[in-house]
Amino acid sequence: MQDRVKLTKRYIDAQTPDPEKERWIWDSEVRGLFLRIYQSGEKRFAMKFRIGRQQKVFTIGTVGSPWTIETAREHAKEQLRDASLGVDPQKRKAAARAEPTVSELIDRYLKEGPADKPNKRAATWEQDRSSLHSHIRPLLGSRIAAHLKPSDLAKAQSEIAAGKTAVSALSGKKRGRLNITGGKTTASRCTIIFQAMMAWAVSRKILVAHPTLGVVRYKIEKRERFISVDEVQKIFEATERLEKRGEVRPEFGLIIRLLILTGARRGEIQGLQWREVDLARRSIVLPDARSKTGARRIPLSDAAIEVLEGIKRNGDYVFPANRANAASGHTVGLPRAWRAIRDEAGLDDLRIHDLRHSFASFAAEAGASLQLIGKALGHTQMRTTERYAHLRDDPLHALVNEIGERVQAAKKG
Repeated sequence: MQDRVKLTKRYIDAQTPDPEKERWIWDSEVRGLFLRIYQSGEKRFAMKFRIGRQQKVFTIGTVGSPWTIETAREHAKEQLRDASLGVDPQKRKAAARAEPTVSELIDRYLKEGPADKPNKRAATWEQDRSSLHSHIRPLLGSRIAAHLKPSDLAKAQSEIAAGKTAVSALSGKKRGRLNITGGKTTASRCTIIFQAMMAWAVSRKILVAHPTLGVVRYKIEKRERFISVDEVQKIFEATERLEKRGEVRPEFGLIIRLLILTGARRGEIQGLQWREVDLARRSIVLPDARSKTGARRIPLSDAAIEVLEGIKRNGDYVFPANRANAASGHTVGLPRAWRAIRDEAGLDDLRIHDLRHSFASFAAEAGASLQLIGKALGHTQMRTTERYAHLRDDPLHALVNEIGERVQAAKKG
């Protein structure tokens, strides 16, 4: 072995390559550690170690961040200590390379997972894809999946909630802007999706154990916002003004009107096809693939039928895309139009999904039972509909007031 020197940053920076051969400069502080200078000028930290009777060379890393002489010494000490116990650093490094990163696991999950979960809807897989690509991959994608700890996922959840992965930029698809938001709801959903992916990886024996169990998700308070009949009128009037000014296309106003009249989900109306409309039976009949809760029938009121009868048929979709090469086939851009409509109406806190809640509130005020409301909304579980139970108090209060007035009148008489 050559003479050893105390390697320092200044000394390392001053070294030049030998065009004829590699240079090895041994460190005097850690036995076995050396600086390897290639003919090309590249400099790497490496170490020589012994496993049994065999001597091996292990490359630590290229000089520069994160490998300074100080970090290289610490790493070399750890590897040499393990080697003395019979653990080969080279084999361990090769095994680590074979373990999938989170990014690789995401790709495999989205490709192979649907076959393992045949009852999971395509729309749900698309939501998973969006969450994993937009939020999980930027934060954890480069990490080895098996080496994660619960604290890593907890930190990612916190960062998503704080908006670290939020993006607002041109989509590149000539459809306006791409808006990816953060917040606690998004963070909680991403955590659920990520943990489901890890559980799948364990079931597939890609991972030995679930490394992020025990992470506490954000508790999301369900937001309720119901519109009044007066607010419905404001929405219709605002839509009409925007259409006259050419700021909102007419089909968006029709979609909003149908959402209010049917209580359907946004995707069910926006992607509605004519073959799903049965005017003779006064219904929209959605196949299993088109509804979140499976095949269902949406009854149509006279007002909803009037809207549909007034739409000119132009292809398979009730609201076809305004571009012939649109991948979806149906119109897009409803969120942007909705923001314009609600702002024009002075209802800044109103979401598109609130229109569905409001359909339920109108039904409750009309005296409909929770079972009937749930059936109209396509709920498969009564507990989903129970969130509207308090709305049934309004008819009850009216009844109580009427009885009270009669009692008072009798008392005065």
